[in-house]
Amino acid sequence: MSASDPNSKIDLLEKPDAVKSKLKKAVCAPQEIEGNGVLSFVEYVLFPCAQLAGKPSFHVPRPEKWGGPVEYVSMDELKTAYADGSV
Repeated sequence: MSASDPNSKIDLLEKPDAVKSKLKKAVCAPQEIEGNGVLSFVEYVLFPCAQLAGKPSFHVPRPEKWGGPVEYVSMDELKTAYADGSV
């Protein structure tokens, strides 16, 4: 996500619908960790928010045919799973 393109950056006071829309449009190349804006959003926004709420984890709801739901308790764990293609 680049700050030079207003449609690809997420501001701190962005409305939830705008955040959701921008994340849906974001490029999240399979197994690429470096430069992955979606993983950065999880690392710097979602994980810290989850920690403040007392549940430091990231839940991925997925159908049973893809292995069922999974929960990650650290960013390292999520990055490893993303890099090896298991999520």
